[in-house]
Amino acid sequence: MSRFVLLVVALTCAVLLLAAGPAAAALYTPQECVDCHTGVTPGIVTQFQNGVMAGEGVTCVSCHGADHSAINASGGKVSAGTCAQQGCHPDQYAEFAHKDAAGAYTNKHAIGWTKMTAAARYAVMPEAERYEMCERCHNIGYVSADGSVGKCDSCHTRHTFSAAEAEEPEACGTCHMGPDHEQIDMWQKSKHGVVYTTEKQRPGGDPSRAPSCVTCHMPEPADGGGNGAGQPLIHDVSTNITFGTVAQGARLAGTNLPVPMRTITNDEFTAKRAKMTAICSRCHAGSFVRRNLEGADQIKADVDTLLWDPVMRVRGLWYDGLLDPMPVNRDPNPIFGQNLVVGGQQLYGGTSAVEQLFFNTYKYDHVSTFKGAYHINPDYSHWYGWARVNGDRDLIKGEEAKLRRLERPYDAGFTATRRVAGKAARLVAGKVTRLNASKLLGWGNASANSFQWWFGDGASRAAVVGKATASHIYAKPGTYKVRLTCSDTDAVNDSASPLACSAQRTTSRRVKVRYGAAISLAKPAGGLMRRFKVTLTTGGDAGGTVELWRRAASGSWRLVSRRNAATVAGTSLTTTFKVEVRRTTQFRAKYSGDARTWEAASATRTVRPAL
Repeated sequence: MSRFVLLVVALTCAVLLLAAGPAAAALYTPQECVDCHTGVTPGIVTQFQNGVMAGEGVTCVSCHGADHSAINASGGKVSAGTCAQQGCHPDQYAEFAHKDAAGAYTNKHAIGWTKMTAAARYAVMPEAERYEMCERCHNIGYVSADGSVGKCDSCHTRHTFSAAEAEEPEACGTCHMGPDHEQIDMWQKSKHGVVYTTEKQRPGGDPSRAPSCVTCHMPEPADGGGNGAGQPLIHDVSTNITFGTVAQGARLAGTNLPVPMRTITNDEFTAKRAKMTAICSRCHAGSFVRRNLEGADQIKADVDTLLWDPVMRVRGLWYDGLLDPMPVNRDPNPIFGQNLVVGGQQLYGGTSAVEQLFFNTYKYDHVSTFKGAYHINPDYSHWYGWARVNGDRDLIKGEEAKLRRLERPYDAGFTATRRVAGKAARLVAGKVTRLNASKLLGWGNASANSFQWWFGDGASRAAVVGKATASHIYAKPGTYKVRLTCSDTDAVNDSASPLACSAQRTTSRRVKVRYGAAISLAKPAGGLMRRFKVTLTTGGDAGGTVELWRRAASGSWRLVSRRNAATVAGTSLTTTFKVEVRRTTQFRAKYSGDARTWEAASATRTVRPAL
């Protein structure tokens, strides 16, 4: 068609729109739609005319209506309710939108849109990513303005709407692929998929020798067995799936689960399993069917159990304040706020590394294990599933161990110090340790913060509003885990501040308390032979040595004499040294303790020989 003819067609469409007037609806006959769109979108017209519906009297107006303004306003969408109207496909829609006694949709396709829009990950995604990455698949359950659920052309692609095309496995592959639901790959590489593909490619082959997606998940209703009945396929794809349905699968109601899963009743399981058994039994012996399905059930239960250990490790790190960052120090989860989220509502990012490891475990590898088993693909179930879940568990253990060795993966928000003569000194038993969280006073919002301390030796201090410091005396040396809970008294989170109390924040750090030592060197009496008295006091019982050192003419220090010293907490120990002094010399004393102490030195003292 020439550019001139296309221009004339386009102008004709525009004139028809203008002729309707600004206040009137632009109403068109089916033939006017065809005449216009033959030039504007010829591919659509050709596809429709080659489809089944055109031969049965269905027209553009039948689905889209005659009001062009309304069509434009809806973006050309046709609701599932339109397809469900009497004389068209009411039975298929009723199956697709079937609800249980509680009013919930039973078909996992039907809930695709509402589950997506209720997901935390969807809520935080930018608009373009939502459309391209989520909605193109999940719109199979799109909820239209008329309240109907479903988007029929997700499978019956426009504008031929071919049932034969929708039945091919490739029609399912667009959405049922990727690391979290690789059903198309599992099936294609299973013996079922290999037989189906080779028979389809072989001249005169019989693809029905092996099941495809619709054989098991959309069986024909006449005998429940899939092939040969000649009836429209059941449009509830969950009609015979037991533990494998949606996301992380399902478990029987009352089962204690490590992550949130859909639960089903014993009656529901029995009914669905009977339907699947009927399908498999068309080719296989009943004992073979039961053995394989029950084996997959056991794999599902076993891999569910493997999630308990990593879940509890992540929860333990959260409880101990060791996740980096802690949930209260992140942007809130749009569903659960700043609580720990383990399971289906975890976000892609903005969490700790150990949580991301668990996300990969439950979202990808856990799923591959049992869905690979149900699709009779041993390598998917093993190498892409079971092996990885077990490896993931070790990675999570390693990350946990690293966090616990680091003790303080982020700023604990407080310090533990002792000061002597205005300078920082080591923490020692029997002396005051000062704990200071003043940096947290200004964090959060306008409300005052309260602070509660656990000193690690069994003592604690109740929460005090506005007082961020505390003092404590440790009776014995050791390493103590000091914890601080900082609470925002109005319980308002402040996710923008990494050190904020954010309603409540508990942190910890290790505090090492040593034996203390104070040493002094008294001025000796006159005479050539001098007696030096060294007084030593420690904060606890210890054994070590007291030494006297003299400075040589070269400026280096040399050891003069050493005495063993066994100290008692709070008791002064005096050690006497006898040294000959023939010139003006500098002396100093040193104390070298055992493994629980450290070296301490006296001030330098200058001594002159007697006249």
